[in-house]
Amino acid sequence: MLALNGLRVNVIRYRIRFFGMQGVKMLFSKKLLKTSAFLSLFVFFSALMVQAKDAAHNLAEGDNPKLDEVSLQTDRKTADSTTQKDWSSYTKLVEGLVREFYPKAKIKLSSTHLHVEFKSRPYDIPSLNKIEPGVDWGGILFDMDLKDGQYSGVHAVPKKFNEYSYYHVMLYAPYSAKLNKHLETRIVYPFDVPPDFLKRLVSLVENFDQHF
Repeated sequence: MLALNGLRVNVIRYRIRFFGMQGVKMLFSKKLLKTSAFLSLFVFFSALMVQAKDAAHNLAEGDNPKLDEVSLQTDRKTADSTTQKDWSSYTKLVEGLVREFYPKAKIKLSSTHLHVEFKSRPYDIPSLNKIEPGVDWGGILFDMDLKDGQYSGVHAVPKKFNEYSYYHVMLYAPYSAKLNKHLETRIVYPFDVPPDFLKRLVSLVENFDQHF
């Protein structure tokens, strides 16, 4: 209120200096000098000051969207880097198991995919009316894909497909809540697959997040 009184005095002085007493009378005749008008102005400017103060506080507290986005990107890069290191370590375990039973198998590795094949060739699948890779006796074929979120495919997993006459096909997609990722794995194996190999491979698939 002191500030408002000072403002009123300055306005009156201004009017007297440039317009004389007639200017003062004109000033007091204006509705702007009524108490309600001054109170409205006071509330309006007070609200602006509070908003400005809150904005400055938010910036100081780290609520700046740009700063948060930079922080999120840094966190994502750190998490991705850690996942890549764990994926590399995990695939080395799988590769070691493959080399133990199939020393001549072909292994292809990328940042989220692992492909293994030995004695694999195209097969005509009449029940599916298509040709796709399969395995001969003594062979192995499987693909692993590390994907975000839960599996959203059409199949209920794990699933064993019955459309194949010369070998078995299994689909797995275990989900890790810790990583928020799933490991989609399709294994094609002949009837003479070493039981110990298959058991250990399936265990590595179903418990993959224990190695991350």
